[in-house]
Amino acid sequence: MNITDTKQIFSVCSAIVMLSLISFVGLAQAQSAPQATQIAPKPAQAISKPTQVAPKPSQSVPQQVPPTTKIPPFDHAKTGFLLRDIHTTLRCEQCHVEGVFKGTPKECAGCHSIGSRVAATPRPVNHVVTNDACDTCHISPTSFLVASFRHIGITGGCTSCHNGQSLGVVSKPVNHFPTLLPCENCHTNTATFASSRMDHTGITTGCASCHSGQFVNVVSKPAAHIATTAPCEVCHSSTITFLGAIFNHSSVAVAGACNSCHLGQYAGVVNQPAAHVMTLGAQCDTCHTAANTGGYTTFLGGYYDHVATATPASAGNCSTCHTGQFAGILGKPAFHISTVSQCDTCHTAANTSNYTTFFGATYSHQAVVAGSCGTCHNGVNALGKPAAHIPTAAVCDSCHTNTAGYTTWLGAVYVHTPPIPTPGSCATCHNGITALGKPTWHMVTSVACDACHTPTNTANFTTFLGATGVDHSTIAAGSCQTCHNGAAAKGLSAGHIPTGAMSCDGCHQKYNGTSVITFAPGTMNHVLTAAIQCQTCHNGAYTTQGTLGAQPKVSNHIPTTITGALDCNTCHVTAVNASSAAMLWTQPPEKMNHNGAPGGAPNYCVNCHLTGVTYLGSMQKKSHNGASVAKDCSKSGCHKPLGSIGSTYNSWN
Repeated sequence: MNITDTKQIFSVCSAIVMLSLISFVGLAQAQSAPQATQIAPKPAQAISKPTQVAPKPSQSVPQQVPPTTKIPPFDHAKTGFLLRDIHTTLRCEQCHVEGVFKGTPKECAGCHSIGSRVAATPRPVNHVVTNDACDTCHISPTSFLVASFRHIGITGGCTSCHNGQSLGVVSKPVNHFPTLLPCENCHTNTATFASSRMDHTGITTGCASCHSGQFVNVVSKPAAHIATTAPCEVCHSSTITFLGAIFNHSSVAVAGACNSCHLGQYAGVVNQPAAHVMTLGAQCDTCHTAANTGGYTTFLGGYYDHVATATPASAGNCSTCHTGQFAGILGKPAFHISTVSQCDTCHTAANTSNYTTFFGATYSHQAVVAGSCGTCHNGVNALGKPAAHIPTAAVCDSCHTNTAGYTTWLGAVYVHTPPIPTPGSCATCHNGITALGKPTWHMVTSVACDACHTPTNTANFTTFLGATGVDHSTIAAGSCQTCHNGAAAKGLSAGHIPTGAMSCDGCHQKYNGTSVITFAPGTMNHVLTAAIQCQTCHNGAYTTQGTLGAQPKVSNHIPTTITGALDCNTCHVTAVNASSAAMLWTQPPEKMNHNGAPGGAPNYCVNCHLTGVTYLGSMQKKSHNGASVAKDCSKSGCHKPLGSIGSTYNSWN
């Protein structure tokens, strides 16, 4: 309370006191006037005095009271304590005891406590223990109603208040399930008890001790639960939710008893859907067996045995179920070929493994109108042309004829005439992707296929074999083996004489493009064989090759292994026949090339130069005293090269 408020209160109170004093004085004067008359005036005057001396209106008592002062309204809020609710109805002295204004409490507990100077209702002895101000919880000073207790910072010790003794505090009900755990273990929300969650850690059995319907807020077996005496934990493995429980059907001993539960009579039990296929009274486990449902853990995988069951009772009955209106039963897909035939016309027991799959169905094309293949074979309803198909606008059965009842694409024959393909356009299709192309061993060429593979030699383009007509006249000389290598084209025959790098046309006449090609024996062109030793061919292995044959050495030819293998042209001087390019041998005498051989084992001079030796040649032959195979001429000390008589390998003087 500030000084201004105090002055204002003091002036109001002073005015009240002044009015009271004035009134009191006036009353005293009025009461004392007759007494003065009886003492001072005369008796005769005393009797008439009141009438004669009655004051005039201007001299009346009210005229003696000062004019009334107008008291301004008092705003109690300016004292710092706003009067509200029940405090507006109290008299001032109920709070301002004995007129004492100073020190009047402003907090609730200043008045509402035992021993307070103000006679206000104190906090009861069974009030919850708290140091907070009263108005923290009590929103009304009239009813003391509690809006909400602020539990901020309180995480434990709930039973210090919620113990059944604290006034107005909710406590554990009598039908709370038995537990010695602190409240906060389950009740994590201080605003409501409804959000409690029981910590089932370590609890694996005895569910019914709480979940039996006798305890408040504890979920128990509903009335629509399946009939069972098994403990809860046999099916309900989760302590967080009852959903997802798996019933162990192995305990169901009687086959065909599924309908006792799966007919909608129990909550949470999957039932036969409205769109279920007609079963004609069959039990669930007729199709949903333990094997195909994972031990009755799912309805998926149910298998309807079209053979063992009564339906389909007759052919053509498939569409009774396979219409798309039953859950899980396949119907004809949108991309199915257009047909009004019954399913089993194509999907037979044989090609569907007793109706276990739709794949493998065979459509009988016998009734199909010629040229209408593309109606179904468009890549959507049925297989269409692959991306690598040859470009054509012709209908399918132009090439894929009914040779195998339209059961395969293989074997199709494209008739190249008519229509006759554009000459030189073979590679448009025969590129190795769309149609067969050149094999890897094909001869190297950039000409069009039909330059060699003509309608005549390929039986109207039905085979690649028999192609002829390569214009060899345009082929460069010496390049025959580019193609004639035994892979791209015919190569050297077995037993052909070695040719080295020499081309075929070195001996064989090149094909001129008009005559029938042949590889008749040719005349050996020795000019081109300078790098090949004579004895490579003239060794007796190729006597039938060429026009004359490669003749070997005569049987009485002198040895040529004096110091290694000597080739024929070491001794024989050759000449070439200009007309035939044949090699001519000079007639004897030849000049023997001893190749620096001085004689000695095993090439003794006497091997050839001994009288009586029959080797061909003009070598000198001697026989004199001391000559023998044990004494070589060149080592006798008489004849050259080690002796001094004659000339080396020429004269044996």
